[in-house]
Amino acid sequence: MRALRETEARRLDLLRQIGEQRGSLVLTYITSYRDGWNTMVLSEDVRIIERHVARARADGVRRIDLYLSTWGGDATMPWALHAMLRDYLPKAKIGVILPFEAYSAGTGIALGGDEIIMGLPSVLGPTDTQASGYFWQSEPTGGGVSSLKGFLDMLRDFDLKGRIDDRQMLEWLTRNADPLLLGEVYRKFRENKRKIMKILDSRQKPLSEKENKRIADFFLYEVGIHAQGIRRREARDAGVSYITDLEQSGVEAPVEELFDAYSEVMQLFTPFTRRQPRGGPGGFERDVDLNGEHSGTTPVVMIESLYETNAAFKAFGVERHWQPPQLPGDPAKKTEQAPAEKPAAPQAAMSWTSSERPRRRTR
Repeated sequence: MRALRETEARRLDLLRQIGEQRGSLVLTYITSYRDGWNTMVLSEDVRIIERHVARARADGVRRIDLYLSTWGGDATMPWALHAMLRDYLPKAKIGVILPFEAYSAGTGIALGGDEIIMGLPSVLGPTDTQASGYFWQSEPTGGGVSSLKGFLDMLRDFDLKGRIDDRQMLEWLTRNADPLLLGEVYRKFRENKRKIMKILDSRQKPLSEKENKRIADFFLYEVGIHAQGIRRREARDAGVSYITDLEQSGVEAPVEELFDAYSEVMQLFTPFTRRQPRGGPGGFERDVDLNGEHSGTTPVVMIESLYETNAAFKAFGVERHWQPPQLPGDPAKKTEQAPAEKPAAPQAAMSWTSSERPRRRTR
């Protein structure tokens, strides 16, 4: 929590620098991939981001840069986010700055940008939805929903003499797998492709349907490992022609420095290891790491712009809450809420707007 406050002026200055150089409002969206304490993008985050976008609309903002880093999460979130952005700012150019990794749903978010800014450390990943709970011979399994298509393609590739016909394949599948769950897997695969196509088509200057389909097929199916990293050269080869090299953008230094600041605040590269096992006497009070820092004092999500800062925390296995927990023996907790004279944040959100926060300059 201390680092969140101590680095605030530095973060805001870097957001201002990037925005002035690009003529944009820069909006951070980072979810933690801290080992042992990671979290994912959720659809509920859209309502927090919407607070910033609504104020950008009121200010007549014509360009937004989403500063994004995440390991992914809710597959419905990318389209929900872009639908909201395009509704509020239908004429605005939306850039996506990737300082590091943006896997899975993060890639879905990036693909909807009118411009993707990628540096040497930037990484995208496959967007195939992950599923679990379907059954092969009564054994629960899981994986990407594209696994079904992979299985059917495998049969066709290995059937060199053409002895397996579609009827035989269908009969074998319905005997060895739950047909209703197979249908659900197919529905998810079809819906996932529909959403990616809608995201690609929502761009200010969308590519042709053929080019969009090429991109969607690559990220949905052609990369066989969900955790596979896709760097900018491979992404361009797959048809993503709207990538700008960070080194050529004029904002390389502040983009990298800003990521260092968020890494410090969120301890992204410091594994969370508890000093003692959870539970037992002390319970929540004992939920501290090896350095004695309480689990709930480090943000797991950051949404930030020159308008305000929103930070989400979790502790003791709770997935997400948008305010720091009330720690035992913490009398100073009330002083960390938003000042009384400022507009109150939603009950579920922790936010503040400093009176000294620099104003964004529009161009």
